[in-house]
Amino acid sequence: MFGETTEEILDSYLETENPKAALKVYQETDDLLALNDGALTEAFGAISQGEFCPDSWGKRYDLS
Repeated sequence: MFGETTEEILDSYLETENPKAALKVYQETDDLLALNDGALTEAFGAISQGEFCPDSWGKRYDLS
C-alpha cells in the first residue's frame, strides 16, 4: 500500500486485495467506529498489542 492521503492509501489497498478482504476491513472499521471512547481505546490497545497510547500524545479525538 502507498499514498499520501487516506483516499490514496485506501485506493491502493483496494487495488491489491480481493473484494472479500476489503469488505471485512470495512465491516471491522464500522464496528470500531460504533464503540464509545473507552471501548475504542481498549480495542485499539488489543489490536496494536499495547503499542496504541493516545494519552501520551496529549491529544483527544472525537471519533463520532
